[in-house]
Amino acid sequence: MQLSQLINDVFSRLGENSNSYVAALMQSTSQTPVLTSVQVITNLLNEGCAKLAREYMPIQDTITYTWPANQQFALYSALNCVNNSLNLAHGVRSITWTGGNIKFAERGPVENWPAQELVDSNGNPLYWFDDGIEGIGVSVAPTVATAITGRVIVVPAPMVNPTDMPQGPYDLSKLPVFYACGQIIEKKKSDPVFQAIGQDYMAMFTDGAESVLELLWRRDPDLVNDLLKRNRQADTKEVQHVN
Repeated sequence: MQLSQLINDVFSRLGENSNSYVAALMQSTSQTPVLTSVQVITNLLNEGCAKLAREYMPIQDTITYTWPANQQFALYSALNCVNNSLNLAHGVRSITWTGGNIKFAERGPVENWPAQELVDSNGNPLYWFDDGIEGIGVSVAPTVATAITGRVIVVPAPMVNPTDMPQGPYDLSKLPVFYACGQIIEKKKSDPVFQAIGQDYMAMFTDGAESVLELLWRRDPDLVNDLLKRNRQADTKEVQHVN
């Protein structure tokens, strides 16, 4: 479904058909109505798509990047996605190093290995590793700028134009709609009826997303493992930040 269709679906489920104050649905007469607009719904649809990609349905892309000389680390934001230049890499699956053979290894062991085991005969790094949740690193900084390619999982570029469609291997258009409806309706926290409806929509989103993850696990467990590893890294980072 296209963005314009998704927006209309949300309005329909809210009992509306255009930009408006959803006063009857969202607020009592004694309170200020909440504005539900095309932009608000678009933002929530994109938020739902991003949540799907980060936690349940990894979207893959390929990247290109010229690794600068004397630099050991690179941010995800510097990697250039090929399929959609506005996609944002948030996990690397594999790297191809021009003129060398590079493999994944955990950062801790790599940092303790002898220097001669970290490079090939041409001085190219032999290993790459995750650098927290923000990027990747290589076992040794290259002495010359080197072109690389790779496979990544991404946060999809936001939908902007009416004909834009959610990215992904399956048609999951209803899930972002459920997410947007749940977020909008749950804002009426003081009314238990509307709160329950909002929770129902969020439950529909979560149940559907978990079903997709289970299906994907059967088809491509390595891809799911890469996504879960990425999420564990993010969770660890959040715990460290709180502590």
